[in-house]
Amino acid sequence: MKSLNSRRAICKYLLSVGFSSCVLLSGGLAQSQEMIPRTLLVDMARSQFSVLCQSEVFASCMGFTSQACLDLSESAISQCLLPLPEQISPNELDNSALESCPKGVFADAGYQEEKAGPCFDQAMEEG
Repeated sequence: MKSLNSRRAICKYLLSVGFSSCVLLSGGLAQSQEMIPRTLLVDMARSQFSVLCQSEVFASCMGFTSQACLDLSESAISQCLLPLPEQISPNELDNSALESCPKGVFADAGYQEEKAGPCFDQAMEEG
């Protein structure tokens, strides 16, 4: 299991800039020249969202239920990661597009990006 500080950094980054770069950086793939399977990105994003969304403190602070958060994360994964090719070169990833895509999904649902950090901090203090 990841350390609390590592999970905190990953989840804050996941929420503040989008899950794609977080997934790449947390997996150590950013420096790799090997092809990245899309399924790896999807699985890692689901795992991180699952941990985050299952925090009742975080979800209620953000104004979501845990299930609504999970549903929204699946929508972001479907719209932002599933359209990618099955194998992706790290050099060919458009991180700016991948970062803005989940932000748009969450914003459309009423997610306020500036609340993510304080809500996550509150969840860590109470969790």
